[in-house]
Amino acid sequence: MKPIAVVPARASERAAPLLRGAGWDEAPQRSGQERDADAANAAVKVVRRGDPALYMPDDAGPPERPRRILVVHEGTRGDRTGMDAADEAAVASGAEIVVLHVPPAKPPTASGSLTYRIADHGIYDWAEWQDEFLRRFCRCSPGVRVTVRVSSAGTSLDAQIRDERADLVIVSTTGQLEAASGEILDAVLGGETPVLILPSVGRDRSARSEAELGQVR
Repeated sequence: MKPIAVVPARASERAAPLLRGAGWDEAPQRSGQERDADAANAAVKVVRRGDPALYMPDDAGPPERPRRILVVHEGTRGDRTGMDAADEAAVASGAEIVVLHVPPAKPPTASGSLTYRIADHGIYDWAEWQDEFLRRFCRCSPGVRVTVRVSSAGTSLDAQIRDERADLVIVSTTGQLEAASGEILDAVLGGETPVLILPSVGRDRSARSEAELGQVR
């Protein structure tokens, strides 16, 4: 991964162990980045220009290496960059990955998408849907532990994220960045856990495209 900008810049020292433990490097601070009064918005600005940003809440006290990584996933290929980052960090640190699927308000139309709709699924085929989701979107390096969950409409998203007790949260969906005041960003940026925000992609490396389309040889 390219070097990651730490936001706010004053949190650089606190973020250093987490970055090293995940196998990442910190990007040099750009002029004026520290002057943005709203650190969360500053992080989103970094990502909108095409660079990854690590948002460090004031109360965040990350460990020397991540042990549990939470990836917020809408069920589209745009989230591939988040899974790639989580895989890199898990390989470097031995962390487990929990994928929290947050179905978008409107079903995505992009090919290869797979969102969970309660009206379409019952307990009887949950395992089948879970296996398909893992196969399409969550293929990671050998030995990396991955679990997928679906967010509950009866519980606030910020509470669900907090309950996972992750050391790092990763988000990487274009829709989340276009609406910086939306529910997902409000939930992940409002807690005490460091958040890695990544530019999303429409299609990832060609070697994985068949898996994401649900095709296996």
